[in-house]
Amino acid sequence: MAAKSTSGVLVEMTPAYNDVYAFTQYRVDSVSKAEDAVIVIEGSTAKTGVDTSLATPATAATQAPVKGSVITFEDTGHRELDHRVFIITAISTAGTAHTITVKADTSVSTGALLKDTADVSVGIARIYNPASYVNICPSNFALSPQATNTISVGTYCDPGATIPGVQSTYGTLQLQGFVDITSDAYKLLSRAEGDGIQRFIRVTLPSNGFITCAAYATQLNWELPITGAVGYNMTMTLRSKPTHSF
Repeated sequence: MAAKSTSGVLVEMTPAYNDVYAFTQYRVDSVSKAEDAVIVIEGSTAKTGVDTSLATPATAATQAPVKGSVITFEDTGHRELDHRVFIITAISTAGTAHTITVKADTSVSTGALLKDTADVSVGIARIYNPASYVNICPSNFALSPQATNTISVGTYCDPGATIPGVQSTYGTLQLQGFVDITSDAYKLLSRAEGDGIQRFIRVTLPSNGFITCAAYATQLNWELPITGAVGYNMTMTLRSKPTHSF
């Protein structure tokens, strides 16, 4: 396994303050069992809104999924997909249905698509199309994912039995860089720490794919060395499990 240089790494964050984060919602019709999950989402139920947990509500145009789009899932019945952030790595379209591929290993999944009383899937896919990403140019980037919580349900027959627990956070993300109040990147970070709004983070690794996650800023510290540049350290709490797409 060859080592790859960090030269050319790009760390981007969705814009801060009152920028609109439009999404288009689709129904999840099927999920394959594969190392890279193949998922069919139906366009006939698509609707557009603005995620009120992210930004000020507003009206936006419907967004069609394309290769490279950010996508999230809810209520699919698959823990490999739900409440995680992915990049669409492949897509084909037939009529109103889109067949997409994401970097999620469902090959041994025990999940089953959740359905309502009319036998219609209740799984949701959301295609996000932030107006733009801002290159935040940090000097260091570190992800510290948190292990999945489990709850003991042991019995005398099976003392080691566990079930997945509710997970409200997924770890932390640390950013380090230099303070420049004229920079859009530093202004974005300062606003993120002040407003507590969830952002999407996209890290481009040259010839190594993308790392994506959702997070919100919880702390911004400053360093003032006797010699050297004024620096910052930012801590963000992960709201999704980081995903490496390639």
